[in-house]
Amino acid sequence: MFTFASLLQEYIAPSHTSIWNCEKNECLYLQSSRELTIQWGKSKQYSLTSGILLTRGLLVIMNSSIGYTHVRGIKFHTDIKLNGPSTPLKITSTLIDDLLLQTVTNLNKGNEIELLIKCLEEQFNEWHTSKLTHLKPPLTPKKALLGPIDTRLIIVNRYIRTYYYLPLTLHDIASLIQCNPVYLSNTYTKVFGISPIKHLQTIKMQKAQELLQDTMMSIGDIANQLGYISCSQFGDLYKRYFHYSPTQYRKMNYRGILNDRNGN
Repeated sequence: MFTFASLLQEYIAPSHTSIWNCEKNECLYLQSSRELTIQWGKSKQYSLTSGILLTRGLLVIMNSSIGYTHVRGIKFHTDIKLNGPSTPLKITSTLIDDLLLQTVTNLNKGNEIELLIKCLEEQFNEWHTSKLTHLKPPLTPKKALLGPIDTRLIIVNRYIRTYYYLPLTLHDIASLIQCNPVYLSNTYTKVFGISPIKHLQTIKMQKAQELLQDTMMSIGDIANQLGYISCSQFGDLYKRYFHYSPTQYRKMNYRGILNDRNGN
């Protein structure tokens, strides 16, 4: 798990270097305004613009450009065994880069900074989960944004993931940040590549599958826990999403468990 440790930023003059350190149980995500050269590990050099996760060791950043370069980083404590100092991990995420840029440029805004840092933690933990389980990557923009992300969209994103079990409508979510529902749907889709209601539905379906697989709850109780008005509504949406009913999934999963136990 990634837990926020500190933010780092520095302006490096042309032909100058800077040394940053990453402790054993830390990892460091870097981005910069210009392409740089970094020396890390056993004298190996890498090109850096953004999207590189480093672990354990000293890092020498060299600015060979003709102008000052703004280097930004976020350091996490982690109990995850990442690659050693010989292999940087590349993460291509416009959302992470934009969140980090907004964070280091708004350090004096207490509440907003806490929200941005929390969202960065969540993005990195989702990235790691997707990397291990081969699931879909965390929600990130499909193309570069033209400007800063409306932080209200980040509030909505966190709200959906926290309160997915409520019977939320687009109007309910828009009221949370006091904006027009059509504006919310359009801008959220542009940033995250999915509409807020479809995102909500995806989370509900994933949770439903977990409950069907891991608990003995009735289908009616699962429907109620996930905020559906009826068992039939839940069943219809589940079948539309997975192409089989909740009852069929539970039977298939039960047979799979029995086969595993019997060595078949």
